[in-house]
Amino acid sequence: MKKALMALMLSSLFAASAAYAEDNSASLQISGTVMNGNSDCYIYVESSVSLSGQTDQLIPQGTNATAPKNLPISIGNVGGYCPAPEKLSIQLHAVADDADGTVIANNDVSENGAKGVGIGVFDKNKTPLNINGGVIPLNGVISEVNLQLVKLNGQTPTEGTVHGTLTLDLVRL
Repeated sequence: MKKALMALMLSSLFAASAAYAEDNSASLQISGTVMNGNSDCYIYVESSVSLSGQTDQLIPQGTNATAPKNLPISIGNVGGYCPAPEKLSIQLHAVADDADGTVIANNDVSENGAKGVGIGVFDKNKTPLNINGGVIPLNGVISEVNLQLVKLNGQTPTEGTVHGTLTLDLVRL
C-alpha cells in the first residue's frame, strides 16, 4: 500500500511539473569576422556606382554589355599588396532577379522603382557573369567587373529608380 501510494505521489509530482513547464524562447543575433593575422587580404572597390539608361535602349538579359560602367577591383592588405596564392578569384553574391535569376534584382520595390529592369554583371570582355555563382579570376592584384542596366527577359521595362547590392568574396583555392 505504501509503495502504491508512493508511486501515485511521484507520478502526480511529475505530471504537475510537466503541467507547469513552459517554453520560453530567446533570440540571438550573431555577427563577427574571422581573420588570419598573417595574410589578411582585402578587396578594394568603389562603395557605390551610378548607372543610368533609357527603357527603349536597355540590352536584353543574357547578352553582352554594350556600354557598361567599369568597376576596377584591387586586392591588397594593410602593408602593401597581398601575396597572390596559386589560385585566387572573386565570387559574386546578390539578390537575383525574378526572371532568369542571373542578374542583380532591383531592390527598389516602391512605386518609384523601375520594373522589368536588373543590373547585369559582366567580365572584362563584357560577357555576362551569373551572380551567386559567377567567378572572376584574378590576373595579378587588379581585375575588373562591369555593370550595366538590363531588360529582364519576359518583362517590359518601366522607368524608375534602381538599387542593388553586390557582394564580392575573395576565394582562395
